[in-house]
Amino acid sequence: MGVRYGLFMLWISYLVCGGALLFGRGFLLSREARVERTKCQPYQHIPCGPLESGHSGSEHGCTPRQRLASLALDLNSSNRACPPARAKVVVLLIDALRFDFAWTNLDSEPEPDAPSYTNRLPAITRMLRQQPKRSRLYQFIADPPTTTLQRLKGLTTGSLPTFIDVGSNFATPEINEDNLIDQLVSHGGKAVLLGDDTWAQLYPKRWLRSLALPSFNTWDLDTVDNAVKARLPEELEKKDWQLLVAHFLGVDHCGHRYGPLHSEMVRKLTEMNQVIEDTLQTLDNDTVLFVIGDHGMTITGDHGGETDAEVTAAMFMYSPYDLMSPPELLSPRTVRQVDFVPTVSSILGLPPPYSNLGAIILNSLPFSGDSNIPFNDWQFALINLWANVKQVTKYIQHYSLISDQFPIEKIDSIEKKFIILSHRVQSIYNERAFYSFATDAREFLIDVRSMCQEVWIQFDSFSMSRGLLMIFLTIFFCYMIVDGIPPERFPEIFQSSYLLYSYGAMFFAVLFSVGCYYFSLIERLGLTILFSTGVVSVFMLSMLVIQNWEVISQNWYETTRRKDWVDLSARASLAFSTCALFSNSYIVEEGAVLSYLLLSLLVVLSYSSGIPKILYPLLICTATPLAASRFYKVCREEQGECYYKNEDTGQTSPMHLVTGLASLALLVILTRLWLRSCGNLVSHDAILWRYAPTVAAVCTGGYWVASWSPHKVSWRADSIARLVFGILAVSIIVLIIKPLSIFVLPKQNDSVSVYGQDNIVPQLFNQMKGLFNKHSLNNKRQANTPVVYGLATVYSAAFVMLTVCVTLLISLVLGARSAPSIILLFATGASMLAMLAVNRYHTSTSLAQLLTVDNCSIQCWVLLSVYYFYGTGHQAALSSIQWGAAFVGTGGHFTFNAVPAILVIANTFGAQFLAGLCIPLLVLAPFPMFVMWGHPSRHSSKVDIQRGELMLYERETMLMAAMFSTSTKYILFHSVRMFVCMLAATVHCRHLMVWKIFAPKMIFEGISLMITLIAVLISYFILLRIHSRLSVFIAKLNRES
Repeated sequence: MGVRYGLFMLWISYLVCGGALLFGRGFLLSREARVERTKCQPYQHIPCGPLESGHSGSEHGCTPRQRLASLALDLNSSNRACPPARAKVVVLLIDALRFDFAWTNLDSEPEPDAPSYTNRLPAITRMLRQQPKRSRLYQFIADPPTTTLQRLKGLTTGSLPTFIDVGSNFATPEINEDNLIDQLVSHGGKAVLLGDDTWAQLYPKRWLRSLALPSFNTWDLDTVDNAVKARLPEELEKKDWQLLVAHFLGVDHCGHRYGPLHSEMVRKLTEMNQVIEDTLQTLDNDTVLFVIGDHGMTITGDHGGETDAEVTAAMFMYSPYDLMSPPELLSPRTVRQVDFVPTVSSILGLPPPYSNLGAIILNSLPFSGDSNIPFNDWQFALINLWANVKQVTKYIQHYSLISDQFPIEKIDSIEKKFIILSHRVQSIYNERAFYSFATDAREFLIDVRSMCQEVWIQFDSFSMSRGLLMIFLTIFFCYMIVDGIPPERFPEIFQSSYLLYSYGAMFFAVLFSVGCYYFSLIERLGLTILFSTGVVSVFMLSMLVIQNWEVISQNWYETTRRKDWVDLSARASLAFSTCALFSNSYIVEEGAVLSYLLLSLLVVLSYSSGIPKILYPLLICTATPLAASRFYKVCREEQGECYYKNEDTGQTSPMHLVTGLASLALLVILTRLWLRSCGNLVSHDAILWRYAPTVAAVCTGGYWVASWSPHKVSWRADSIARLVFGILAVSIIVLIIKPLSIFVLPKQNDSVSVYGQDNIVPQLFNQMKGLFNKHSLNNKRQANTPVVYGLATVYSAAFVMLTVCVTLLISLVLGARSAPSIILLFATGASMLAMLAVNRYHTSTSLAQLLTVDNCSIQCWVLLSVYYFYGTGHQAALSSIQWGAAFVGTGGHFTFNAVPAILVIANTFGAQFLAGLCIPLLVLAPFPMFVMWGHPSRHSSKVDIQRGELMLYERETMLMAAMFSTSTKYILFHSVRMFVCMLAATVHCRHLMVWKIFAPKMIFEGISLMITLIAVLISYFILLRIHSRLSVFIAKLNRES
């Protein structure tokens, strides 16, 4: 029966994870960043004649003009040469410059009721009127998400952003993909930066000069802009750079603070107009000006999503020479932001970056003012356009080899089109043929980008909807089953063929999906399997609910009549803590709120128990470590002074070592005293449990000291850490193989020395055969009845040992600074278990009630696990991940990537894993408490549990049903949090903070849920293992007696 319960929980876990994965597939799109670089040799190094002619590039008398002429002779050559630069480039990046901020209808007068920001950039309008052949204005379309960092990546790499790029929007890590800045520097060029410090963090140490200013304070409209305006004229006068970037933030900050319709926006746009005017007057004859916006803004001034107002920015260009004027098809008024990259690369004489997906904007290429260039401007454009086509094709071909994200038929189509273009490019001898070829080449580049957009950019609303629906229906039906059906009905349900039919239906759903994939009816086999098995599973769950609807409705009716205020408080706590996840402010402050909710529930529980005088001391014991854990919490960047106050607390101090070592010592000593008092360390087989935790704790302390020491002993520290891992791994394996920590005292005529006999062992049980065989025994047989140590706590002792090992492991990866926090979790959980056990023991009138864990207790445990995620020094932000855990015991040398991943997960989600492992103790807690302390109050309970946990072996059906109900509800409560996080991310997908707060929160909650599922399933199957070994032991005892 126990195995069937486990299979049902495994099924539910699969459905919950499947729903989360389906949603994540639609919301969190992924792209693997490539580190390859596009290369081209300077044109001064190329041969004078055709490359296949054998001429050497070092020929004497070969002029630069002759070398340039040879560029057009063999465009398909693998040795691509860099064409000469056309001009220097100045980029004035006005953050959040919407297109309608810059655009004015030149053919009509502004309307009287036009928005206040209309026609506030007359410098652009004037140049479009006076110099139409030298100036351009485009709708500059950004790829969502429209956050500044992702837009800067797009404007320099030409790639499309995904969540991997998005998740660190405010952490601004250094870019390792090929990009415009690195290409310029590697070819001997110089770049200057003024403004937003995001550029300096993305590209550190690349700038000839930089004035990088902080950009986080969105209420400051002028500080950055004033500094840039003061420095810009000075830099424009200098001639030692090829690229100048000036990033203004005032318009964006004004939008966030006031919105686009406020008078402050008029002021900021007027300032930007003056900057543009002054820059145009200062430009020399070999410099091109770009005025661009990285994204737009909504009517409320926000951005981050994919509405037209958010993705439509402006790009204005001015050149001292006339610009190319190709046919209308090649002169678009709307361009993509990724097109900016190959266009600027061509002007600067650079190859397009390796990951670029943009297409050169031909009518933005300036005519050459250099008479030494031996070919026409259309030939110059052809050289750059073909380099663009080859680069994009090469990138897609290489990426398709390492990823199956692209459909095979589309890759084949792209390769065929490229082959056709490669044949045509060699037969272009006039401008008309070039424009025909350029039209097809541009369509080719657009097709490639569209394919990538389908995979990387657009939210897959269908997958998101399926995931949301799947996880919601799973939670809904499962809760009706475990909360509505009485536990005594569970054996009848699960002994039937219901589970067999359910697993069989899922198996046929998998076969059906594989068949559809085989006949090419579907493209993504994995997603189809998840969805089809989910549909079948939800149908089977609904059938179970329908079959038992009468029982469910009757049970819930009786529950509502009782008006259990404690249960209502638990439900209200769950509703508040989940619904509040729609608020970004709540997510930022969730750690503090969760501790308040947890203590509030415990106070309600104590007050309504009828024995507050007993529970209040336990409440204080619970609240004390909970309050102490606040010293180990870290702050998010949004929390202002708190964040900066904790910035410099990354180093381990001697005080941290002392507190860490002291906490480990207390953990080992107190748990060992408990197990000895329960009689679970008496056996000779328990020698590992007597000494392994102590040795592991000592070695952990040694590792901390060796790591902290200024001497170079890192290899020794790593060896110590590996020793700790080994000790704890062996201990856990031995526990699983031999989970019984009991000892049978030899017969009285045998002489034996019993470990611990000098100490008082309060519970020494004479387990008589009559406990298992109700027949009377004669005196002779009674004299030979075996005496067994530790049988009254046989279940709970194994879990205490297991949690000690896991706590020591987590302490090691947390480090000396944060290790006491996981010990505080252990202490808080132990005190809470005692409190909940005493309350249940006092209020229960039967063993079934004693084994039933109420919703309030489960909700308290959920709040405890979630709170200590924050209490162990973590936040739901990618920047808060403690990557140093990956180096514990590894020294940074990883044979398998799984090893550092497991270490980081253990560091980050150790609290949730530990709480999940302790779920069986929620059910078992009253029994060891009574064994150790007897009746907790003067009021005697109607439940006799003097035999401790041995009673649970005799009531196997009742034990397994209670464990199943408690474990499943715990899973469902966590699943509700995950569902709400998914829903919040969907609702706020266009919110400014979606990629900073809501999406990371959903990611962390999803990983936390999976860790919780693993821990709960492990704990349940370990319980089954204990029960199985106990059955073998008692059968053997019966035979020998």
